[in-house]
Amino acid sequence: MKRISLNKLKKINNPIMIDIRNVNEYNHFHIDNIIFIPNEELLKNPSQYLNKINNYYLFCEAGITSLKTCKILRKQGYKVYSVKKGYKSLSR
Repeated sequence: MKRISLNKLKKINNPIMIDIRNVNEYNHFHIDNIIFIPNEELLKNPSQYLNKINNYYLFCEAGITSLKTCKILRKQGYKVYSVKKGYKSLSR
């Protein structure tokens, strides 16, 4: 499974980051310029939000949900990466 640390993610020029948490979590705190797509919506119709060319970096609260989602989406041919520890990796 493809995972990436926050330190490695910071070295990528203009990464496409997606917050897959629920709306309440997103409204409470989120990264500036992150794309918000609730996990259920992303899994229901990934082709509406993703293409199979770009790399996407998925954030959840602790990195568990994003890891599961990445496994599903990678089987469909998407280049997705779970951010290790998710938002818990950020100092707030």
